[in-house]
Amino acid sequence: MIERVVIYDENGKVVGRVRYSNNIDYPSGCYWLYKTENFQEGLMKLYDGRYVLIYIFKKPFKRSYGKVVSLDRALQEILGSKSFELLDVKKFAELKQLADEILLKEFNNIQYNNWDENDDCGAIEHREHRLKNDSEDEEIFEKDWEIDEDDLLLLDVIDNGKIIALVEYNDNLDFFDGNKWSCGQYGRHKGLTRLEDGRYVLIQFSDMLDERDHADIISPEQALQEILKSGNFDLLEQPIFEDLKTLYDSTIIKEEEWNIPYKGVLINAYDNDKVIGQVWYQTNLDNYIDGHWSCGQYRRHKGLTRLEDGRYVLIYGNDLVGERNYAIIISPEEAAKEIIDSEHFELFEDRFSELKELAKEIYEN
Repeated sequence: MIERVVIYDENGKVVGRVRYSNNIDYPSGCYWLYKTENFQEGLMKLYDGRYVLIYIFKKPFKRSYGKVVSLDRALQEILGSKSFELLDVKKFAELKQLADEILLKEFNNIQYNNWDENDDCGAIEHREHRLKNDSEDEEIFEKDWEIDEDDLLLLDVIDNGKIIALVEYNDNLDFFDGNKWSCGQYGRHKGLTRLEDGRYVLIQFSDMLDERDHADIISPEQALQEILKSGNFDLLEQPIFEDLKTLYDSTIIKEEEWNIPYKGVLINAYDNDKVIGQVWYQTNLDNYIDGHWSCGQYRRHKGLTRLEDGRYVLIYGNDLVGERNYAIIISPEEAAKEIIDSEHFELFEDRFSELKELAKEIYEN
């Protein structure tokens, strides 16, 4: 059965009709962007140069139609549907030129934290598997406008509802939890990159086929928080993130200088879920109990220190696989009570002498 599809312009005026058939190659010159059991969306170009989106509905009482769209909208539809191969079609040459003009490129000096060229931690396999559901022969258009199979890893960057760039998948914000690499949630991953205009992009993808991967523009402050929370502090030494290193030096509060017995691992100090400082891991509130050192709970530890701005930091540590060490900001009263509970009263004599009077008040009450 052949159906006549009415085409409307931007003002709702009928400008033409095309024939559609599910069994015959109608309409001629239409390239399909989406195909499902009940819906199809295609793109075609009229003789006068205008682009038309064709919407085919296969449900009763739902009428198919065509709509004249702008050059920019046509490009967005191609990018959104991952039909990058259409940019190589001769009649869409101006869309290819527009893409080259408006799409931002990714910063070209990215270094991956958790994989190398030959070890993608499953991201390529993950992406290829998802694409096979749409097309066995699908090719992805590279950001420098040459076909390359590596572009199976490209992901749209959307800003205000519009695709502004294509970036590669990466998981440089993932960490090893003792079993698998993830961003802290099972089967989910995060990566950070930067566009050529300086903006930062947070990449989030999942091993679950029913979850949509996405990449979003974030502020430098958010980008720094993502790096710190991942624990992958070495990212700050990469040239791509040199601005974040400057931001780190100017905003993240350091630990007050004192004679730390052993400087092993830096951990984040949180205030209302935001990293505001960093301190060296220590366990000066632990005691030797039943043959091992702990804070009173098996394989768990505590430490107390102070930031340069005078705020007290309580450190939580553990020897358990999959749990991370962290630190939180606490009040002077809480700091004094932690020392009293640990019975490390010597801390009132040297490191935290300013808490001695406060401790006496707490102890007496």
